[in-house]
Order: sequence, then structure tokens, then C-alpha cells
Amino acid sequence: MTSDPWFAPKAYGYGASPANWKGWLATAGFCTAHAIAAFILIGWSGANRQPETWQWVLFLGLEALLILGFVWLVRVKMAGEWRWRWGSAR
Repeated sequence: MTSDPWFAPKAYGYGASPANWKGWLATAGFCTAHAIAAFILIGWSGANRQPETWQWVLFLGLEALLILGFVWLVRVKMAGEWRWRWGSAR
């Protein structure tokens, strides 16, 4: 557990949600990085051109790294443990 948690466990289900401005900033940066990667590698092919195979491969590899990095950051900066939550009913 971290002393200044950026993320808090969700009340129901699996995962976490931003707990303060640092968590929201990290989430916004994650979404922005996805959009930039998509625009540069997939959307920059020209008006009527399809992206090349290498662009898709590079894009998907970068997406995998972004997702793994963000999940790692959330787990490190989260208050509490990472597990499934049923809510207060159980």
C-alpha cells in the first residue's frame, strides 16, 4: 500500500478508479498516449490508404506496453489490494 494513493479499489467488480488529481492525470495521460499512437501509426497513412502491416504490428506492440505499464502504475499507486469485490451484499 502506498502512503499517497492515486487509485482506490472499485466498490464492485475488479479494478480501481482514480482517487485524486494524480490518478486522474495519469488516466488522462494514458488515454492521450493511446490517441497519439493511433493517430501517428494508424491514422497518418493518407486519405485513401490503408495502414501497412508494420504500422499495425508496431501499434499493437505499443498498445500492449502502454496497457501493461498503466496496470503496473495502478497496482503500485493503489490503496488496498487488487481483487474482485462483490460489494456490501456478500
